[in-house]
Amino acid sequence: MRKEHAEHNEELCNDLMATGKYPDWVVTAAFYSAMHYSQHQIFPLKRSQATFRDINEFQAYFKRAFLIDKSKHQLMIDLVHDEVPGAGASYQWLFDKCMTARYKNYKIDEKYAVEAKNKLETLKACCEKLR
Repeated sequence: MRKEHAEHNEELCNDLMATGKYPDWVVTAAFYSAMHYSQHQIFPLKRSQATFRDINEFQAYFKRAFLIDKSKHQLMIDLVHDEVPGAGASYQWLFDKCMTARYKNYKIDEKYAVEAKNKLETLKACCEKLR
């Protein structure tokens, strides 16, 4: 399911890019595609003799084990850095730009839309290398 969701968001990203009208949504769709590709790659995740099916299970474990309440997004950033070699910087960039586009300033320059697509391709290639 995660891979199909990633592909769906990637298709939306491509369609939006083709219109040239909504660079903020290109960035947002690219991030969510990257998130789902990453989750598809990382989960199920084995840690400490336990297997976690998804980020929700891992977040609950992390909070119990370390008494730290990290957001799912921050945990995913950490996991991508740890589990998907070469993808961490692209994932972090996509997350940061998506949060800017969604919550701070939707007026994103088209160059960031192009860069978002490039970062998504980099992350996707890193995930595919591990399969």
